[in-house]
Amino acid sequence: MYQLREMFKLEESDIENGSEIIKFLDNMASAISNEKSPQKFIKHSKNPNQTPPSVRHLVVVNHRLYWKERPQDSNNKVKSFHLARIRQVQIGKVSKALKNAAKTVPDNRCLCIRSDHATLDLEAESPQVALKWMEFLSGFIRHFEFLDG
Repeated sequence: MYQLREMFKLEESDIENGSEIIKFLDNMASAISNEKSPQKFIKHSKNPNQTPPSVRHLVVVNHRLYWKERPQDSNNKVKSFHLARIRQVQIGKVSKALKNAAKTVPDNRCLCIRSDHATLDLEAESPQVALKWMEFLSGFIRHFEFLDG
């Protein structure tokens, strides 16, 4: 709960009153941000001939979304986005990489995460996993937009 309070600059009264955003984010953080068992995805690139699809494991730790090759790998800042820098999260084949590389993958398993300077194009194990991550990250986007006014 401390990490959520810090991340969202929440007052103690927000937590005690059990506001809806706290309940939602607390549930999502528990489901997603487990550093010991990151969520498995397939990462696609714009040019699949040069960079073939590869397994990546996503985890949210200390305000950052990390993607790594193996769950036990350390979190590398180079392969991460600060949550405040994520501008858009979409389900579907909305990027060039997902349109080209994921032709056999259903739209509802494709997840595109766009930051200020990069895009992370992913294929989820299921539509439910893609939706869960989209809702979670979209909650952060809305929150940071609210803070920025």
